Amino acid sequence: RDGSYRGYAKLSLSRNTPPSEGSCTATESEQPIIASQTVMTFECLGWNDDDNIYADLLINIIVMRQTGQNTYESFLLYRGTQTTSQSKLPVGRKEWNYKVRVVILVEDRLGAQTEALNRTVTVEYPDSTYLGGFDTTVQWLSNRTSTDLQTAAQNGDNQQVLASAVALVTILNEESALAWEGSADDGEFSERENIRTTLINTVTSRSGYIITKEDIRQFAAVLSLCTMYSREMISEASHLALTAVLETVVLIQEKEAEKGQVVDTDTATYILNIISNVMEAANLNTLTISFSDNHRKTVVMDSFHLAKRYIYALLETKVPGEEDLVIDASTISTRSKLTQAGLISTAQNISGTQFVVPPGVLGLRTDEEVSQISMVFDKSPITWGNNDATTSQMASLEYLTAGKEEVRVSNLPEGKQIKNFLVKSGKEEMQIIGDSLVGSPEYDPVEGLSTTDRPIQAGGGINAIINITACTGAAHIQVRYNETAAGSTEEEQSVTVTYIGTNNRTLVLTQDLMSHRRGDHRDYTLFFSPSERAGMSEVKLTITNNYQKQAV
Repeated sequence: RDGSYRGYAKLSLSRNTPPSEGSCTATESEQPIIASQTVMTFECLGWNDDDNIYADLLINIIVMRQTGQNTYESFLLYRGTQTTSQSKLPVGRKEWNYKVRVVILVEDRLGAQTEALNRTVTVEYPDSTYLGGFDTTVQWLSNRTSTDLQTAAQNGDNQQVLASAVALVTILNEESALAWEGSADDGEFSERENIRTTLINTVTSRSGYIITKEDIRQFAAVLSLCTMYSREMISEASHLALTAVLETVVLIQEKEAEKGQVVDTDTATYILNIISNVMEAANLNTLTISFSDNHRKTVVMDSFHLAKRYIYALLETKVPGEEDLVIDASTISTRSKLTQAGLISTAQNISGTQFVVPPGVLGLRTDEEVSQISMVFDKSPITWGNNDATTSQMASLEYLTAGKEEVRVSNLPEGKQIKNFLVKSGKEEMQIIGDSLVGSPEYDPVEGLSTTDRPIQAGGGINAIINITACTGAAHIQVRYNETAAGSTEEEQSVTVTYIGTNNRTLVLTQDLMSHRRGDHRDYTLFFSPSERAGMSEVKLTITNNYQKQAV
């Protein structure tokens, strides 16, 4: 204390160095490499970690399918301490000459990695030469699913299950793409649906292995592919299993969210893809596929709320004022942010959808932290499977406080309520206070629709005039013809709808489209935005029956 004695402390910090000195190889069992058939053997030898010679090193085996000039979709085939492992590979994309990149990363306990292998191989499609006596690729694929996938599941090897599923589903999706480009009634729909259901159920049954964010990425990448063709997801049990997996994923993200973490946008895109695919599947309604209203509403609304929770959990990794969280999945877009109530912008433009938030509308202190969660769906999932429901985009905007408390519309003072305008028997203005009308179980997506029928003789046409003077917003005009025409012997015939106006447009209504197999009403719906519709009192259409032998 008196200064006669002095001391000091010295702290030496060493920089962690990644593993070194070793090598890794990937050897195929045959040439050419056939997707889901050729066995690849991966081996890593001689690796050292100078910072901790006793710690096991992690081997990460990643396969990347080329999707663009410089873009890839990646799948983690293996992550563990085994120096030798085997796997089969997914098929490469035809438009990129079936190229697949195999990357091996050797990782120490602190996360430092060394790229030990980066090799591009050609993984070919199993054509007739390799089908082993099966007549079609789908039959061959069904056999591989019942052998490879089920064997991996019976052995309890979670990583082999996922690797096998990736290899199988990439082939299945190619077959589905070909089928839906033509006629889905190609005689193999049931077989494809069975394969897809088996893949989904097998992968979701392993959800108990989802513990970390690395596990989430591995599972999400696989399930994103498995759910890509929602029209082949006709099992209610599969829908519920997928929402259960999504619940697990969201809980882990909520638990592990820490400020300053980097958002894995690839994984987030996979998860939003799964959510949108599950909702679309639950809304399926064809001549042969129908679910109960309760199932539809449960799956769709659970998925919708899981999407909001997941986005909020991702925002928890950010600090106020950081750049927006932007994720563009196949049919869902989000532009969300963590900010202060006084700094929210009065106008938000997300995927062409405009939100206007008046200043002070939140009723919070200007310095209070708030999460803005916005989503835009390419088309509304809130249809409860009704094929007559019309929609353009569906937008959602929500604010949450730091305590996860929703800033509700009911908090607004008198005279500042938010109003929603609906068309019902001409027009109606509804005041929405509290929960969203769309999110209510009582929501009827076809309430207020006005319809009319008119026969058109073979080879004939009519002029239709639609009066829209009572319309206060956008207008949807949907044209369909009697489905009995789909049984006509006149192949490749159609009904055409022509609109001549500011923006001319034509609809071509084919037999396949009218059977609802395509599932997207926008192909037979004319949409007039409020700005385009302004000043219009009527819409004139010319509808032509191209069938030469049958009236419609």
